[in-house]
Amino acid sequence: MTRQRIDDNKVWLAQSIRDLSMNVENVADFVIQCQFLQKISDKFQTVRDKIDLYDLMNQEVEKNGLLKPKKEDEQNLKEAKNQIQQLSQIVQ
Repeated sequence: MTRQRIDDNKVWLAQSIRDLSMNVENVADFVIQCQFLQKISDKFQTVRDKIDLYDLMNQEVEKNGLLKPKKEDEQNLKEAKNQIQQLSQIVQ
């Protein structure tokens, strides 16, 4: 279940990165990109908090010896964190 939620957030992060990375060639493109920025800014902290929560959950589960996360889950979480860092740099 956590994997699917992380995947859903990664899709949103990837789309947000694409939206903000588009070339601005005229005023209409600029207005569209400003709208993207506002929409993304409104949701970005929530997505970041969710990824942090999933990471903390995995750490606690592993720390308590309940379950060892699979490598693919760890990689998935790492990719999501990289996307967050990338989007943070674009938004600033």
